[in-house]
Amino acid sequence: MRSGSIVSIVICTLIISCESHNDYTIPLNSGELFSYDLNVYGDEEGAKITKQANHYSRSEIIRDSSTGWGAFYYYESIAGYTGPDRVTIETCTGGKGIQCDKISTIEFEFRIKE
Repeated sequence: MRSGSIVSIVICTLIISCESHNDYTIPLNSGELFSYDLNVYGDEEGAKITKQANHYSRSEIIRDSSTGWGAFYYYESIAGYTGPDRVTIETCTGGKGIQCDKISTIEFEFRIKE
């Protein structure tokens, strides 16, 4: 029974250390461009929007030669919109081959003012 408890503790520790969650509150003016380096640069690493914002004219992840092949998130509200908006992004980093070692969730809460 004792070895089963130890295995459970080790598995829980591994799961917790492999996932992280970050929340950010970002004040912006209406129509102002926000950019964020997701720190995703490896060939097997990636990023995706898992919950899209509601009041955006631009809400996307760009990863091309203009960003040095790193993943950057860009957000801009609809012109004239004021109020809250929120986006959730998942990143996958580390690892060898095709598997990630670390999955992170990032939530941006935008507070749009005039």
